[in-house]
Order: sequence, then structure tokens, then C-alpha cells
Amino acid sequence: MAVDPSYQRNGIGSALLKMFCHYIDENALDAFVMSSPAGVRLYSNFGFKAVGVVETKHGNFTSMLRTSGFMGNNGNVCEEGKLMANSHHCYEE
Repeated sequence: MAVDPSYQRNGIGSALLKMFCHYIDENALDAFVMSSPAGVRLYSNFGFKAVGVVETKHGNFTSMLRTSGFMGNNGNVCEEGKLMANSHHCYEE
């Protein structure tokens, strides 16, 4: 994801990332990104955790991971003996 520098700091990146995180939460997916130093705080605000650094000829990039279910299950509860797959689906243990 990238936002044109002349439009940065206007909430565009946050809006895009919010939609992306909603999609991955609804589908019980994990997400992995390589962030420039400028993007680490934004990704961290959406639950991504730094898991490493990659050195390239273009500079260092932070490897960041956001595991499914980070935002919880939207208050939904599965019946006893079942696990929450995402906010809409339960499955047997």
C-alpha cells in the first residue's frame, strides 16, 4: 500500500488499512507486510507487530505480522466445545 506523498497525513492510509483489516478479520486471515520506517507506526496502530527487519539496498524494512482475530470476535460467542473461526463461524475443537 502506498499513498502519494502530496496526500499523506490526511487519513487515506488509515482508511485503506481499516478496510483491509476488516476484510482479514472477517475472513480469519493473517496478514504480513514489509513496512518502511515511516509506516511502522501506522501498521502498529492497526495491530501489526514487528517480527524482524530486512536490509535492502533501498534501506531497512520492518517485517510486520497481524494474526487473525486480533480485533476480537465482535462480541459473538460460540457454544461450549466450539472455537471461533471468525466473527461469523464456529467450528468443533
